Amino acid sequence: MSKLKKMSQINFRISEDDKLVLQLLAQIRGLTVTELVKQNVFATISQDRIDLAFKLLKDGKIGRKRAWKITGLNGQEFLKEWTRRKAEEIIPDELAEKTLEIALNLNSADFIRNSDNQS
Repeated sequence: MSKLKKMSQINFRISEDDKLVLQLLAQIRGLTVTELVKQNVFATISQDRIDLAFKLLKDGKIGRKRAWKITGLNGQEFLKEWTRRKAEEIIPDELAEKTLEIALNLNSADFIRNSDNQS
């Protein structure tokens, strides 16, 4: 089952002349004014999104999955960018320690198949 994304709205004011220009451009492209503006905003900030994602990743503020979502890239493009930037995921010490603690406390018997109980 897919999670529904929570949607938000951004409002801003423009002159009547600018509105008319946007309406004409949108009509020519077969889009609504909202779709036209959204496409152009995201096209304009696409490189900024990538730079932001990799900066936050480098600073250890987000992980790889969140960085990928912020970039807006598909998986293959993200991996190419990751490689090009020689990126590394920073795992905070406390998370690494907690993960190690959990791993050390696992009962390996829970992961071994009992040959007597195999189907």
